[in-house]
Amino acid sequence: MKRIALALAFVLVAFGAQAQLRVSDVLLTDDGTLFTIERVTKSDLEAESGAPVETTSSSVLRLRVQREESLETILVPGSLNGGSHIEPTLAWDSNDNRLYVFWQRMPGIGSSELLFASFKDGNWTAVEAFDGGNWRTRFNLKVTITRFAEHRLEDGTVESRPALIAHAIWWEQWGEHEAARYAMLELEQGSVRRVQIRDLAEFHDRYSPPTELPAGYDKSVFRTPFLFDMPDGDSIEVLFANWYTNRYQLVNIRPVTDEKEGVLTIPTGVTRGEFDPSPIKVPDTNAALKAIRPNVISGTITIYAHNGETVNYAELCRGRWATSGSLKINGATTLETALEALRKRASQR
Repeated sequence: MKRIALALAFVLVAFGAQAQLRVSDVLLTDDGTLFTIERVTKSDLEAESGAPVETTSSSVLRLRVQREESLETILVPGSLNGGSHIEPTLAWDSNDNRLYVFWQRMPGIGSSELLFASFKDGNWTAVEAFDGGNWRTRFNLKVTITRFAEHRLEDGTVESRPALIAHAIWWEQWGEHEAARYAMLELEQGSVRRVQIRDLAEFHDRYSPPTELPAGYDKSVFRTPFLFDMPDGDSIEVLFANWYTNRYQLVNIRPVTDEKEGVLTIPTGVTRGEFDPSPIKVPDTNAALKAIRPNVISGTITIYAHNGETVNYAELCRGRWATSGSLKINGATTLETALEALRKRASQR
């Protein structure tokens, strides 16, 4: 999957100011096809078209496909069957030229589902759920794809073999509990062969006593985990907060298969680091937290949130939160300029 930061800037110019608020994800493929996806309410769709929309959903997903001069707009069929469909994210299988769409459906109060469907040559696969249940709330879904897995031979040696894997992370609340969660999905021609789900804290291989939070600390920032592709193509890294220890943890997750079993399993996580609570301040409740990590070698991670007027950020560098601050968005500094400045700073540290 090839994601280019400039693609988002193009989307904001091409689709106008409202796109800054509604575009949920963007993906640029090797052949120059640009996919964007957004959540749109039924009432907004009907106001735009001036005609009724055939759906029982209160909100649906709209996919735009840009190829050179052509622009195609598609309502995701799986989002038209009732409930509220939110937080879509995109992943691309370059070997099969197939787009995967993952999202969350809320059929009613107190329940949610994590769904996906794939799109190829104008055709959609049937919608599949990979997690769901009543009285459990899921949000801040992120997904990426890897194409290889470690294969352990009987003599103890390890080799890399092709395996199409989707890695999904999200935050989940149930009862008095909440945690960052992870799912590994084995994909095959647009469908899922097997799903394995864990708490992300299970990949952390060290015990940590709880850290006392500063007075007035906004713990809601813990509810956004961050997902990073790795250059080896067979692993991911995740930065997440542990709700009970009040600490951030960075883990590497690498799927493996066993020569005897021949089944993909989730290995024990490799801890890359553990950190104090982030000092970032979210500008308002509608500002989503995102992350920049331009250089895996240096390891600097910048998390940020913006509300159209201000970009607040915090830098995780060399094992600690080194810097935090705020950039004002105005006539001289656009959102794209501010993010490029943060990206350049992180890449040079």
